[in-house]
Amino acid sequence: MDEARIAISAIVPACQRVRELRETLHRIQSCRPAPAEILVHADGSDSSVLDMVRLEFPTVRLVSSDCLLGPGGSRDRLVREAFHNWIANFDDDSYPLDADYFEAVRQAVEASPDCAVFSAITLHDQDVDPSSTRTVKRSEIPVFSGCGCIYNKTWYERTRGYVPVPVAYGMEEVDLSLQLHALGAVILETPQLRVYHKDPYATPPSHNVLAYSIANIALLGYLRYPVILWPLVPLQLLSRIVWAVRRGWTAGLRQAFCIIPRHLRRYTSYRMPLPALSVLSWLAKRHSPSTST
Repeated sequence: MDEARIAISAIVPACQRVRELRETLHRIQSCRPAPAEILVHADGSDSSVLDMVRLEFPTVRLVSSDCLLGPGGSRDRLVREAFHNWIANFDDDSYPLDADYFEAVRQAVEASPDCAVFSAITLHDQDVDPSSTRTVKRSEIPVFSGCGCIYNKTWYERTRGYVPVPVAYGMEEVDLSLQLHALGAVILETPQLRVYHKDPYATPPSHNVLAYSIANIALLGYLRYPVILWPLVPLQLLSRIVWAVRRGWTAGLRQAFCIIPRHLRRYTSYRMPLPALSVLSWLAKRHSPSTST
C-alpha cells in the first residue's frame, strides 16, 4: 500500500454547500497519511456538488440519489458503498483539525479493535486551540458526534442503519447510538481525533429545523421504544420545548406538533422496538458522567 495512504474510507454526505465541501475535501486530502478512499454522496443528485467534485477532485468516488435522503440516509448509502471496514465520517462543513488525523484513527483501532464507533472531539470557532484536548483520556459515551466519527462497518451492519430523514436533527446519531447500545456495543470519545465544525447553534435555527428537531424526538420514541415506554416521549418533547423557549427560539414550535402524525406514518416501516431495559439503561447513561478508559 502507498505509505501516504491508510486502509480507511472517508465519507462526506453533501447537499448544496459547495464552498464548504471544497474545504472539507481539501483538508481530508492534505492529511498524512491520507485515507485509502474518499466518497461523497450528492443528495438529490445535486448538480452543483456533482460538477464541482468531478472537476476539482477526480479521485473522489461519487455516489448520488435522485430523491433527498437527508444526512442520515446519505451516510447509510456511503457506509454500505465503502470498501474498508473503518469509515471516517464528516459533514460537508466539518473536517480534521490535525494532519495526522488518520494516523490517530489507526492507533485508536489498534488499541480498541472491537469498538463500534470512535467519536471525535468537535471544536468550533470559539474554542479551536492547537494545544487542547489531545491529552485527555478516552471515555465511553452514549451518543457519538455526528459530524466527526469513525464507524466500524461490522458493527454498523448489525443495526438497521440510519433512517433517511431529510432534516435529521435529534434523530441521526442518537438513533444509531441507541441501536448500538442495545447490541452491547461500545462508543468511545477519542480526544486524539479532533474535528472542526461550525457551531449549529451559533444562530437561531430556521422554523423548519426547529420543528423537525422536535418532531424527531417523537419519531425516535415511536421507532425504537417499546409501547410500555411511550409515556416517556411527551416528557422528552416538553424538555426540548423548554430548552428552545429559554433561548428565545419559538418559531416552529406549533409546526412541530402539526407534522408529528404524518412524520411517524412516513417512517413506520423503520420501526424496530428495542428491549425496554436497553432503552432505559441507555437513557440513564445519557444522564450520567462518562467513563474514562
